[in-house]
Amino acid sequence: FEKLKKLVWFLSTIIKNYRKMFVRVKNGRIELCTSEGGIRASFRTDVVDAILSRDEKYILATFKNGNVKLINPNGGGIIRDIVVNAEAIRAIFDGDNVLVTLKDGRTQLRTMYGGILREF
Repeated sequence: FEKLKKLVWFLSTIIKNYRKMFVRVKNGRIELCTSEGGIRASFRTDVVDAILSRDEKYILATFKNGNVKLINPNGGGIIRDIVVNAEAIRAIFDGDNVLVTLKDGRTQLRTMYGGILREF
């Protein structure tokens, strides 16, 4: 019976941590997709890269003009600008911060509010 309880706990942990959504960029638009493959929403234009936060509360989008924005996955509204006029080519979540790669090869660690913590 103890083994069964441990198995149930283990499986419930896996299910709870399973991502229900993911994002992809198609034709410059962010598509918020379900794990079953259906498209839940499509928004924003001129996007080159996007990533969904682990808790699925935010989308981090890198735009053609080099800006990086934090976007609400429920409707696509912009929560805040992370990078403006810095020629970003990619941005990813790094814990509670954002790691931004710039066109000139530099990398910046920024807060979720856009402030630069460190530059590499």
